[in-house]
Amino acid sequence: MPSFPFDATKSIIICHVEISGPKTEFSLKMAVDTGATYTAIPLEAAVGIGCSPLRFSRKIEITMGGSIEYVPFIIIPKIRAFGIELKNFPVICHNLPQTSPVEGLLGLNFLEGAKIIIDFTKHVMRTP
Repeated sequence: MPSFPFDATKSIIICHVEISGPKTEFSLKMAVDTGATYTAIPLEAAVGIGCSPLRFSRKIEITMGGSIEYVPFIIIPKIRAFGIELKNFPVICHNLPQTSPVEGLLGLNFLEGAKIIIDFTKHVMRTP
């Protein structure tokens, strides 16, 4: 059973996520966010892996910090976190503030597709 440690003294759980596209693969520092419906990656990362939001016409409404925004909704070929890999995965493109300690958010649409146990007593996330 693979386990992934996290710092329980921090207010967020940070993880490393790999995203892949037709051009290349990027590693992003992301926050596990059970309050986010969708996984969010920076616009530059989507373009960098070859999944330009300009190729996709769909935008969805999100609420961030009390304001409503319309952001690109795209499909990336592959995402991997906690040893779990999902293909043809939907994400939104949204740049977090520069002061953010992370580049993106790993949302419920990733977490619901995998069984992940968050063990605060041992400060690890694990997959069965």
